Amino acid sequence: MFSHHLRMSFRALAKQRSTSFINIFGLGLGIACFLLIGLFVRDELSYDRHHEHADSIVRLGVHIFMDGTESNYATVSAPVAAGLKELVPEVVESTRMQDGSTQIWYEDQVLEEDYFYYADPTVFNVFTIPMITGDPSTALLEPGSVVVSESTAIKYFGSVADAVGKTFLRNNSSTWTVTGVFEDIPETSHMKPNFMASFVGLEWAERTSWLTQNNFATYFRLTDASAIPAFQEKLPAIIKERAWPEAEQIFGQPAEQIFASGVEFSWIVEPLKDIHLKSDLAAQFEVGGSMTYVWLFAGIAIAILLIACINYINLSTAVSERKAREVGVRKAVGSSRRQLVMQFLSDSLVTTVLALGVAGLVTWLTLPILNTFARKSLSMGVLVDPVVLATIVILGIVVTLLAGSYPALVLSSYRPALVLKGARSGAKRSGFRNGLIVFQYSVSSALVLAALVVYGQLNYIQNKNLGFSGDQVVLIQNTDDIFDDLPAFKNQLETLASVVNVSSSSQTFGRPSNDNLYTPEGRADSEGKLIWTNFVDGSFDDVYDLEMADGRFIDVEAPGDERAVVINETAARLLELENPIGTRLNGNFGVGSFTVVGVVKDYHVESFDQPIKPYLLASNLEGGRFENGTVSVKLASSDMATVMAEIEAAWLAVSGGQALQYDFFDDVFEERYMQEKQVGQILIVFSVLAILIACLGLFGLAAFVTTQRTKEIGIRKSLGASASGIVMMLFKDFGKWVVVANLIAWPVAWWMMSDWLAQFVYRTDIALWYFPVSLVVGILLAFVTIGGKTMRAAMANPVRALRYE
Repeated sequence: MFSHHLRMSFRALAKQRSTSFINIFGLGLGIACFLLIGLFVRDELSYDRHHEHADSIVRLGVHIFMDGTESNYATVSAPVAAGLKELVPEVVESTRMQDGSTQIWYEDQVLEEDYFYYADPTVFNVFTIPMITGDPSTALLEPGSVVVSESTAIKYFGSVADAVGKTFLRNNSSTWTVTGVFEDIPETSHMKPNFMASFVGLEWAERTSWLTQNNFATYFRLTDASAIPAFQEKLPAIIKERAWPEAEQIFGQPAEQIFASGVEFSWIVEPLKDIHLKSDLAAQFEVGGSMTYVWLFAGIAIAILLIACINYINLSTAVSERKAREVGVRKAVGSSRRQLVMQFLSDSLVTTVLALGVAGLVTWLTLPILNTFARKSLSMGVLVDPVVLATIVILGIVVTLLAGSYPALVLSSYRPALVLKGARSGAKRSGFRNGLIVFQYSVSSALVLAALVVYGQLNYIQNKNLGFSGDQVVLIQNTDDIFDDLPAFKNQLETLASVVNVSSSSQTFGRPSNDNLYTPEGRADSEGKLIWTNFVDGSFDDVYDLEMADGRFIDVEAPGDERAVVINETAARLLELENPIGTRLNGNFGVGSFTVVGVVKDYHVESFDQPIKPYLLASNLEGGRFENGTVSVKLASSDMATVMAEIEAAWLAVSGGQALQYDFFDDVFEERYMQEKQVGQILIVFSVLAILIACLGLFGLAAFVTTQRTKEIGIRKSLGASASGIVMMLFKDFGKWVVVANLIAWPVAWWMMSDWLAQFVYRTDIALWYFPVSLVVGILLAFVTIGGKTMRAAMANPVRALRYE
């Protein structure tokens, strides 16, 4: 019986080729979108699940609030890891990590490495990092020991077996010995070290302050997941015991008074599984995802699948009158309703299976494009995973039932006597179809509006005056390695015809800087304000086109400017300086006193979801006092290959063969808005696909309706109706539902996107013109979709139309 149903289904598909194509292709495209987004969502939700104790691992961050300036870091100070293991019974083990880019010197190779980490020997007791060679319990116990990933061992040493015992130089200075090789860290990890060097023996890793220098990513493995609340409850008392005495020394007043005045210092507990999608802390190993966007894309996937299923339902009910007589005859000769339902579900199953084939092909062809947009490395191989395969089978069953159950139940319910007499019940089915059209275009219109709002915010970000310019600026890293020869290197660069200006600074402009407490001279130490600090030379303002609001910038020729500082407008307001120029500022932590010589206009160097922070640019002219980690080179030429060759030659002349490491400022700065750009691109693509699928269904429906009304069109033409009038009459039946769909979509889209924009401190408004544009686009697409079919019907010879059937 089942094989009979299948044969009948294939015959029906072959008989109605156009309808079958629309159903199969539309449903296949919808399933492909669902699979693509599903792969993306699955990947996002799988981060850090591979660790054996993932449920009981937490990361500690720090929250600092002073004078309206809030800082939240994914790192804490050096002694916290060992201290909490000793003080909190719920802690089984703790470990610290730090990351950074470096150069590896091995034999005749000098290569850049972006994933060079430092770690405590206990890292293997917290995380599941399988070792291929080497003993994890001793691999990082000795100073100068390092373990490397499998791919890194092959890259440098030829094989895993040959790696252990090998030595290399980091930045042509410190020597490290390989003591083990671990399996490559999965891509679905928030940290991906290729090297893990031991903290043992490093002076800066043994700092004792619990309050300052929060530079260590610190993790704790607890007894179990249920211990997280108890662990968190104990932290305030430990802060009071260990950090408050340091605060009293810094501010010169009782800690109770400091923290009662609005100053906040606390630790943030984040479960390991939440880090990738739910953490928005600064100083993380990599930019994370967003649970909001995961839910958004999951909703889009379901909406597109529903649109595709609605197409099937609409076309199935639309062509029901073609099958009505068949149903009537079958019932008259004894077919039961159950048999008819099975036949229609068989039709749906065959259509779904063929659509799954189309979906697999579309997914295979478009997955590289999704990887480019989302910066992923998803592969079709994941589809053979038993869980994923089971999900696809369940998806096929659900789509079969969802798309086929309504037509099956409706068509099988026809009473044979009425059907054979020609009775119809089209009004009810027409109303149902119109309701589905409204739903389809409501979803599509909402997606179009969402894409317009995201595009508008991105356009606002790209065109807003940031208060500086980083165009044509090259960042040369690790210049503190040539500290003694840095002046000669800068002088050599300035002689190049393609170089406009050169500046050195302790931090890259726009990357996280160090913060410090500054107090205007004459005020109590307790009135110190937390200000972000960068040490720069006198050309920094010219390289980045900073605008002065008052005073001047640091001048290498001016006497005493080795202790000069420039502050931004936000810092001037925070310090409550009415006349900042000439003010002396006393810095904490041994940095001494400075004189304010200028106020620079506020500039945006962080994402627009963060307020502008108070910044201080201090002179780095005092030789040897402050390291100069970055040289910024502003270029005039567009011939980057030639320019970079000249810069590299100048670098090699003073670096002793150390390879040049550089970035373009625009690339570094763009990382702050990469997530919003990715969301915008993906949203636009899937919005277009949703509209395409909806239009595909509308085309099939229009084809059926024009065929159904062939005689009516012939009569109207014979009575003098114009072709354009007939086209507008047919279009009106669909166009009015497109209008209704937009009116429903507008408030929903407004609410959703207003909530999305609220995350940005600096944002655009939802332009009112978005709404009529979405309506016009929807109407035009509907007209283009059905216009050709209706025009052909309206232009047909009325004599042939009257002979129809």
